[in-house]
Amino acid sequence: MVQMAQSQKRLSRQKKRQQPKSDYQALLEYSLNLLTRKWYTERELTTKLVLRCKKVGIESADDLITQILVRLRELNYINDARILDNYLEYTLPARPLGKYGFLQKMRQRGIDFAQAELAWNNKNVDEEILARQLAEDRIKRFSRPAENRKKELLIYQRKKLANFLAGRGFALNIIYEVVNDLI
Repeated sequence: MVQMAQSQKRLSRQKKRQQPKSDYQALLEYSLNLLTRKWYTERELTTKLVLRCKKVGIESADDLITQILVRLRELNYINDARILDNYLEYTLPARPLGKYGFLQKMRQRGIDFAQAELAWNNKNVDEEILARQLAEDRIKRFSRPAENRKKELLIYQRKKLANFLAGRGFALNIIYEVVNDLI
């Protein structure tokens, strides 16, 4: 039974290989395949398509990529505003970042700084609550200091916590406030 299923898969793969596809169709299928796994920004998808064109050997890729991006925008498969909203709604509570960390993350993904900042401000995210939750979870990992080294270890823990929050993109005033309250 399993062998029949495997042989049928092999046959269907061979049929797919035999049918010549246009470069446009092949790249469109590739981009749709990518988008079934993850939401990509326009810049991320463009980068992936350029690399794919180089790998496959497609020349004059700029026009093809532009056509594909236009088609995907029409179908609403790539939408940077939706990625911003989803990130603020779902990812940010699960993996908190400060405003600066969020803006940096969106810049890396190719979303305009002004658009990302506007989305952050419209969402009215309370950075202090996010930083406090993150710091409380992080403090649980710290070991209890021995009496003779208590002061040294507390200073070390404060620095460690402040660096952690700074790495997540929180503002300095929020970091100092949270660290002073918790340690």
